[in-house]
Amino acid sequence: MIKNGSVVSFEYTIFDENGKVIDSSRGKEPVTYTHGQQQIIPGLEKKLSGMEINEEKNVRLPPEGAFGPVGENFELWC
Repeated sequence: MIKNGSVVSFEYTIFDENGKVIDSSRGKEPVTYTHGQQQIIPGLEKKLSGMEINEEKNVRLPPEGAFGPVGENFELWC
């Protein structure tokens, strides 16, 4: 079960509100993080807490649980 200190690996696919794929890790290296160390967005970490190995879950996050609302002055730095 995923709990604080668990090392977790997962694949993801992100869809927009119309069902169009925005991003996906399928066919790539999975995302790996240590649960409870604030290494991924807070809303996703909360939704993954308690999951079992090989469990699948659809997660919908509001902007506040992800990267926040997009405003007119939104900038993305990579």
